[in-house]
Amino acid sequence: PDPAYTAGARINRHVPAHSFVAANSPGMFPPFRCLDYRPKIIDSISDVKSGDYYIRYGDLQDVLPNLGADFIPLASFQRKSVLGALFDAREVFWLNYKYEIFRKV
Repeated sequence: PDPAYTAGARINRHVPAHSFVAANSPGMFPPFRCLDYRPKIIDSISDVKSGDYYIRYGDLQDVLPNLGADFIPLASFQRKSVLGALFDAREVFWLNYKYEIFRKV
């Protein structure tokens, strides 16, 4: 299954309505019922830490290396290649990106 849809379904089921959900850009939000939440595009780590949940997408460990003790990982979703590396989505690299959902403690 597509990790974006799986992550979005997880948010819809497990994140309380009206929660502040942050991500780095609009394209990084998985498809979820955003009108039930307060989505926010963040500019800095302080914006992330002011929220309830954070969605990290792709190879952003370089951009946001450490969320500190303020957040715990809830779930992680990434496409698995059924036929191995020979048939993965290297040409469309964002299909291999991982979605991670974090909750503020």
